[in-house]
Amino acid sequence: MKGSYTDNRPDPVFYGSSPEMPVIPLDLSAAIVLIVGQMEQIATLKGEIADLNQAQECSEEFAEKELERYKNAHEAAERELTKIQRYLNDLLAIIHRDGGHYQAEHGYEKAVRDAINVISQQREQIATLKVDVEKQVIYISNLNDELADERERADDADKETYHLKAEIEKLKLEMNRMVRY
Repeated sequence: MKGSYTDNRPDPVFYGSSPEMPVIPLDLSAAIVLIVGQMEQIATLKGEIADLNQAQECSEEFAEKELERYKNAHEAAERELTKIQRYLNDLLAIIHRDGGHYQAEHGYEKAVRDAINVISQQREQIATLKVDVEKQVIYISNLNDELADERERADDADKETYHLKAEIEKLKLEMNRMVRY
């Protein structure tokens, strides 16, 4: 018995003398089986590589689409932010009554804080004015009531005056009759 074979065939020639290289039997049938297996592995690897390439292309295409979508979203957000900033500038300029100079001089944080204080003070003033107006309305209402009472007295006085004038006229007529007789 030679080597590992029991049928008295010579030992097959093995290829691979270094530990890194696999030991491959060189007899024909084993070589064909090995080659077919390796071809199947190569085909499988080629398929996997093709799948990976396709996946990479899809991933790159997806990434490019996502990047474009994010760029568009970012540009839209920047446009919206610019618009909001313009509105804020206009609002601060109106509140501070200066065309934007206060914000430019003191910055957004102080300008906004001071604008809140301005609005709070104005609201307090409005509340005070409302109370004053309500007091004036009550005062005017009382004056209107007094005026109505005075008008009523004046009407009563006018009626009394009318009756007195009528009475005086009657008396004059009666006196004139008496003087004539």
